[in-house]
Amino acid sequence: AVAAPCCTGLGGCFSGRVYIVSGIDGSFLDSIDGLGMGELFGVAIAGTDVNGDGVSELAVGAVGAAGGDGEVRFYQWSGGVMTLMANGTMAGAAGSDEWFGFSMENLGNLILSAGHEMVIGAPYADDGGVDSGSVTAITNLTDLRSYAPSVAGVRAGYSVSAIMSGFQGYVAAGAPTTANGTVFIWDGRTMAEIKRLDGATAGAQFGYDLQLIPDRDFDGFVEIVVGAPNPAGKGKGYVIDFLENPAPTTLLEVEGTLRGRLGAVVAETGDINGTTASDLAFAAPDSNAGLGRRQGRFEVWTPPDSNLPPPVLELLNDPVLDSPVGIKVTNVKPAADLYLYAGTAHTPGTTAEGFQMDISSYFAKVSGHDYFELATGVTGGSHTTVLQLPITIPNGIPVYFQAMEKRGIFERLSSVDGGVVLDRPIEFDITPPLKINTTSVLKTTYGHRSTSAIVYYFMGQNVGSASHLGINTGLSNPFHVVNPLGSVPDQYGNATFSWPVPASIGGTPISGLTVLLSTVSWHAGNQRLGYFGPVTIL
Repeated sequence: AVAAPCCTGLGGCFSGRVYIVSGIDGSFLDSIDGLGMGELFGVAIAGTDVNGDGVSELAVGAVGAAGGDGEVRFYQWSGGVMTLMANGTMAGAAGSDEWFGFSMENLGNLILSAGHEMVIGAPYADDGGVDSGSVTAITNLTDLRSYAPSVAGVRAGYSVSAIMSGFQGYVAAGAPTTANGTVFIWDGRTMAEIKRLDGATAGAQFGYDLQLIPDRDFDGFVEIVVGAPNPAGKGKGYVIDFLENPAPTTLLEVEGTLRGRLGAVVAETGDINGTTASDLAFAAPDSNAGLGRRQGRFEVWTPPDSNLPPPVLELLNDPVLDSPVGIKVTNVKPAADLYLYAGTAHTPGTTAEGFQMDISSYFAKVSGHDYFELATGVTGGSHTTVLQLPITIPNGIPVYFQAMEKRGIFERLSSVDGGVVLDRPIEFDITPPLKINTTSVLKTTYGHRSTSAIVYYFMGQNVGSASHLGINTGLSNPFHVVNPLGSVPDQYGNATFSWPVPASIGGTPISGLTVLLSTVSWHAGNQRLGYFGPVTIL
């Protein structure tokens, strides 16, 4: 059914009309008209099995009927047309001008009667005080009970929603014309007020539309979706766990654009994307979507499909210069893909893959991408990997790691872990083994990362602190300076020297001599010392 409450139909100006279309192919089947001028027939519509015959009827609100008392009319499909049920008209209190039928929704079979219950809003009813507003539950075309705030002038019932949760029922009514806007929630059975929720800012129109929904945060309790379109602001939509103790918790807050009135309509859409959970839509009818003023737009949000906490990334060891670092990601959903990133900045960044991350300045990137690893179809709930820190990342620099979990259109960002890159001691190696009258390459790694540094090699037989040109050689009595002019390291502190090993030094043969060699990286008065040996010269 499609409502057109402002239509000038058979009943006259603003009498209203409801069109019946096929749910299979959208073809037109029938139409129903309001009975009199100004009825606004179709201001609210809902389907419910009001008489318990197993077939849903169509309820249509006409708030202008009966002089503004309002009516709800119930129709059933018969013989290819919509027909008014026998005794199928329910009216607001006579002379009340309460706008009965302004909003309504099916509650379900709360009291286990033959028919389903329906809740109907009357925002100008006086049940709890002048213009307090009220919500009436009916079944079998009979009033059952009324829910009303004990506050005059709030006009509850501008919007209504109802839901069954097991054998418990909940009824909610919006009162958007209070200072900030208000939502009242009652126990469906006892009619006791469970919670009052108020908007955060003046003029927010909190409660302009609302929808009670099944549990979406896996605590076993229903939640409520509330629109606050604030015509002077950006408009907001909320998902609130109103039964949370000690206070209601906002699970989602969506903000629209200036004067777009996001939240004017909120609704469950059904499961659009195959997650088994119904999605939520927030409409912004006055939004400028780029093609003209008040073109309108809507956003669809998907609730989580499980209560698995967000992915957690942790380092298995401290990051060390030019060394492997272990990384483990847990709480990974089955068959998800994991994009793993490393960066030197803990500031927000956007990856080449379009992900919004909490880290940036990415390194160790796979060609054409910003991630250092893509793990596809992860099973077992976790993924462990190792990244070799590139030597281009010096010690003393902080590094950070984060993962993005992606399953189809769904993305979940992991926590961040990292640390400052620790230094490595200087390393010294000689190849091939020292042999007279052959050349060996002396290699120093992790010296000073500066091309203004100098690297020396000394040979002796014992550890000590003898000096050469003011440099501690690390030997007690060095008898040979292998490279008297020193060697210049590259930008990463690596240096090499090719040494033709002589048959003798100072006239003394060295074949068969056991020696200890040291390497010293010296820069700006600081030095780093390493050893090779003892080793016997061949």
